[in-house]
Amino acid sequence: QIPAWGGCAGEGKGSEGMDKPEPLMVLSDALDRITSNGWCPGTHSTRKQALNELAGVLKPPKLSIKDCLIRDEGITQISQAMAVNTVIQKLKLPRTACKDDGAVEVAAFLSVNQTLRVLDLAGNRIGGEGSKAIAKALKESNTSLERLDLQRNELEDGAAAAIGDMLKSNTTLTDLDMNSNPVNKEGWHQLALTIPDWKGLKKLQMDGLQIGDQAATVLSQSLMRNSTIDTIHMRFNRLGPEGGTAMAKALRVNTTLTTLNLSHNGVLEFGGVEIAEALRVNSTLSRLQLRFNYVKDIGAVAIGTAITESCNTSLTHLDLGENGLGEHGCCKLLEALDGNTSIQRLFLYRNNMGDQGALSLGLFLSRDAGVKQLFIDSNGITALGMRYLRAGLMKNTSLVELHMAGNSAEQKGSEEIGLMLTTNTTLEYLQMYDCKIGYKGAIEIAMGISVNKTLKYLNLGANDLGDQGAAAMSEGLKRNEHLDIMHLGSNRITVMSVGGLGDDRMRLSNPMCSHPGVHIRALVALHGVLECEPGALGTGLEFV
Repeated sequence: QIPAWGGCAGEGKGSEGMDKPEPLMVLSDALDRITSNGWCPGTHSTRKQALNELAGVLKPPKLSIKDCLIRDEGITQISQAMAVNTVIQKLKLPRTACKDDGAVEVAAFLSVNQTLRVLDLAGNRIGGEGSKAIAKALKESNTSLERLDLQRNELEDGAAAAIGDMLKSNTTLTDLDMNSNPVNKEGWHQLALTIPDWKGLKKLQMDGLQIGDQAATVLSQSLMRNSTIDTIHMRFNRLGPEGGTAMAKALRVNTTLTTLNLSHNGVLEFGGVEIAEALRVNSTLSRLQLRFNYVKDIGAVAIGTAITESCNTSLTHLDLGENGLGEHGCCKLLEALDGNTSIQRLFLYRNNMGDQGALSLGLFLSRDAGVKQLFIDSNGITALGMRYLRAGLMKNTSLVELHMAGNSAEQKGSEEIGLMLTTNTTLEYLQMYDCKIGYKGAIEIAMGISVNKTLKYLNLGANDLGDQGAAAMSEGLKRNEHLDIMHLGSNRITVMSVGGLGDDRMRLSNPMCSHPGVHIRALVALHGVLECEPGALGTGLEFV
């Protein structure tokens, strides 16, 4: 993999003022070896050593050159080498200033190369001519490419039509990313008309295209007759209620879609109700994402009721975050979901659940419905609501991850969470960033940590813990052999406290990612042995 650094041909200095080779010069040795198939993957130690000795430029079967302005000239050289290479399976060239001329050269090698599986051309300036050439190669010659990333380019209407026509005959391309391209409604209309005849595509990503409700109607009609696509991402497309209704009609008939992401589309209450009615008859969709659509109480309750009354067992992932739900709506939604045992990931973040909604949530959790990941961040839950959640979680045996950052636990609520941790035996991930815990609340949670045997990750960042709170958490951690990582960033913890903690499981920087999909052990590699807030240990250290 070529190191990511910018610069044009002729620019020989890096950001630190040190000499760096020009981008095209960096390619020369790699290109020779690509052409001669000199780099072969294998298990023999000497062969691996030979690969690593080449300055990390390439490690087959992947060639990755990103954020390096090699432009069309460099893309041409790579394409000429790839025309004879039979080893590399992944070629990643994002943000390399590739335009139409470079894309035409890429198409030329695709016509003869039959080993490449993944091609990433995201973030370039490929327009109609280049994208049409690539589509032609995939239609007439190439039978190996499985994933094509063309997001954030300059594709226009003719390009969309050419790609749609290509997919009518290509049987190997299964994943296509066309996010954020300036194709207008007519272009997407032309592409949508070809969908019923697509032969192999399974995943279509079309975020940020502003296709509107009319194009959504055509797309819906085509999806009713398509039998290959199982995943569609179409966020930020201004579907509105009518577009949401159109997609709901597709769900009533389509039997292959398993993932549908309609976030940020303004489908409103009406669209939410129509989607709910579709869920009564759909038996294949497993993942539905409706974030930031303002379905509000009416739409959310309709969705929950439809799922339960129809005995829907296919939906396992439901995202209703940022939808303007109030306390009453959250209560009714959770009551409606009572009895459902299929939903495993429930997203209700950034609504207005409040303590009354937390009461319903506590009752819902106490019945052990099977939810494993729960997101209730920023919902206006106070200490009283934490008491209700504690009561539910003390009986719950299924929840593994709980995200409730941005609520107001304070000391009393922290006491409830600490008590919950003394009895709960399934929770492994707890996110309480910015919950106004304070050092007294930290003492309460530390007591729970000292006896808990299942929690692996805890985030108490931005809670004004101070040195007293950090010391309390350190004491609790001394009695706990199971917790892998405790994040305490942005808590006014001083260098003297850092020196006295003596446990590399305590992290004083904010995590780069608190998403539940990140494996706990992987976070250790991401964050290093010990992280500190900038300046905590002096100014001579570099924080990664």
